[in-house]
Amino acid sequence: MTEEMKISPATATPAEDYPSLNHLRVMILLWDRAQLLFELQARIDAKDRSWKGGPYERYVLVIHTDEFSLDRETVARFLQGATFQTHILTDVFLGLSFGTDPIFRLHLLPRA
Repeated sequence: MTEEMKISPATATPAEDYPSLNHLRVMILLWDRAQLLFELQARIDAKDRSWKGGPYERYVLVIHTDEFSLDRETVARFLQGATFQTHILTDVFLGLSFGTDPIFRLHLLPRA
């Protein structure tokens, strides 16, 4: 998800802050709730208008992230109370690459 994000010193931290990553020379994006919700809605919007074929009973979108700082607890906290708008999608899932129970079903509302 970070390829489209602009990383500023306020939202990124050197890998030295994570001892297990000291051998790497990388920056880690520290997501906040607003960033994550914005990016999820942007991906929903992009896919919500690009469906071909149908009509189908269900339209499902799976979003995958491999972000180091988005662990299950953080994502669960950020998604609490969040809703996303859609025209056609019936189900949207966010999947994490690691951890236990790494799949979240997003709460959707029909776009007016």
